[in-house]
Amino acid sequence: MTVLDPKTHPRGAPPNFTLPKPNPNPTYMTDALWWLVCMREALEPADTENGGTYANKPGYHNRGSNLPDYGQGNVKTDHSIRRAPDRAGPWWKTKTSAHDWTFKSAQGGNYANIQKYTKRLIASMQSLTDLRPDDVYAYTLGQTDGDPIVEGYNEYTDGPETSADKTHLWHRHDSFRRNIIGDFPSMWKALTIDMGWTYAEWQKSVTPPAKDDDFMSFITNRAQFQAEMTAWAKTPEGSQALLTGLLASKVGSPVYASRTLGNFINDREIGDSVAKDPKFSKVGPTSPLAQLHKKVDDIAEAVDKLTPPTA
Repeated sequence: MTVLDPKTHPRGAPPNFTLPKPNPNPTYMTDALWWLVCMREALEPADTENGGTYANKPGYHNRGSNLPDYGQGNVKTDHSIRRAPDRAGPWWKTKTSAHDWTFKSAQGGNYANIQKYTKRLIASMQSLTDLRPDDVYAYTLGQTDGDPIVEGYNEYTDGPETSADKTHLWHRHDSFRRNIIGDFPSMWKALTIDMGWTYAEWQKSVTPPAKDDDFMSFITNRAQFQAEMTAWAKTPEGSQALLTGLLASKVGSPVYASRTLGNFINDREIGDSVAKDPKFSKVGPTSPLAQLHKKVDDIAEAVDKLTPPTA
C-alpha cells in the first residue's frame, strides 16, 4: 500500500495512515505516534531526525504508570498525568506521549528551519479559529526567533511556555494529551499543521464526499421530485430562475438539477409562463429561453453518459 508523502500530498486530500516502517517500540509507543514521527522525518529528510519519544523520566516522555500519582489535580502528581485528558483513554498509563523533533541545521547554529515549524505550531495554537491543536497538544517548546531563549506555548493555559533546557533551541519538543496519543486522526491534525495547511484544508481532508441527495431523490422518487420542481418552475420566481440558469441554487446540484429540468423544460405551461415575462419575450435561436434549452440539453447528454451512483 502507498505511504503518504507529506512533501507532495495534495492539500485537502484525505490522509493515509500506512506505517512506512514497523513501530520499533510498540510496548511504550503507539503506532499513531510512530506514524507522526516518520511523517515528520519525511517532511524534512535532509535536516531532521527523531530525537526521541519514550524515556523513563518525569513528564510526557514517560508512560503514566511510571510517574508519581497522587490523583487528578494534586500538585504532587506528575504534571503530565495531573489533568483529566491525561488520565483518560487506553494509552495514558502505558505509552509515551511526547516527541522530540531534532533539526540538525539548528545544532549547527542555523535556526531558520526549526523557527519555521515552531512558528507554525504556535500560530495554530494561538489562533481562535484553528481548532486542530486544542484537543491534541499539551504544550510545545522550541525556537522562534534565533535568540538564546526557548519559546513555546501551552494549550492547557493558553499562554507562553519556556524551559531552561537549551537543547530546545535545536529540537522541538511536543507534549501531546495522553487521551489521544493512539488516535491517528489526531496525529493527522498535528501533521497538517507542520505541513503548513490551513484549518479549512484540514477540514476538507477529513470531510467525506457528500452524497448527491437531490440525485438520489430523483432516482428513488422521480415523480414527486419532478412535480415539485415543475410547480416551482411555473411561479414567477421559478421562471426567472430557469432563464438565468439558477435552478441549481434551488435544488443543490447543477448537473443533476439540469438533467431533471430537461425532463420538463418543454412543458407548454412553463413555456407560456415564461413567455409572459416581457424581459424574455424575444424569440429565435439566440433568445434566453433557446440558450437555456441548449445548455440543459448539453448537460443532460453529458450526464446520460455517467453511471448513476447506487443508493
